[in-house]
Amino acid sequence: MPPLRYKVDDGAYQDYTGPVTITASCTITVKAVKDGMTDSQEVVFTYKAYDLVDKYVKTAALTGGDKVVIFNAGNGYAVSSTVMGNYYLTPVAATVENDVLTANAMDALVWDVTANDDGTYTLYAGRQDPDAG
Repeated sequence: MPPLRYKVDDGAYQDYTGPVTITASCTITVKAVKDGMTDSQEVVFTYKAYDLVDKYVKTAALTGGDKVVIFNAGNGYAVSSTVMGNYYLTPVAATVENDVLTANAMDALVWDVTANDDGTYTLYAGRQDPDAG
């Protein structure tokens, strides 16, 4: 198998030798290369990095505009905005290691917080306006 090369954002290509640590949102472009052969097509992956602000947040600490992930450390699942059946939200396996939460489909796990006038909160995902139809 030809060696893989990758670049982060608009940086220079480098040899892939093992896991790539991501500390900020970025785009990683990957291709296979071999002397005397045409390089493979590039494959592009886009990653969003979120700061883990507090492992356990009391609702009193939330404000409108915050972004949260609902994660149950006891069972290792986060709540996705994808609906399963009529009203259940799909659980997604997730892990936390070194204060970094990792899961597939992170975009579906990030919920936007709206602070309501009555002191409650509304969490929504996948749209900009929580009152949109």
